[in-house]
Amino acid sequence: MTAALYILGRFAGPLAAVLGVVALLLYVQVLRRDVQAARADAVQAEARAAAVAEVAEKVRRQAQALEASRARLADELMADRSRIQDAAGACLDEPLPADLLD
Repeated sequence: MTAALYILGRFAGPLAAVLGVVALLLYVQVLRRDVQAARADAVQAEARAAAVAEVAEKVRRQAQALEASRARLADELMADRSRIQDAAGACLDEPLPADLLD
């Protein structure tokens, strides 16, 4: 038992250094894997952001088209109202037919 303790004590310093280096190498590998995963996540996030930007642009174009359509319909409505009012005014300016007065 004493021999084992002596050997362990004799190699404890170098063994601790080797174990420390191994632990450090493992830590570096874990960090590299984490960085690669973060890069992959960033690429996916950029792809999702590009897709969202594309959809937002499509929605913006549709909103512009709807606004133009609304403005065109409002102009048509005003023109129709004007024609109806002109026709009503013309009807009121004409005398009533005699058969309606009887």
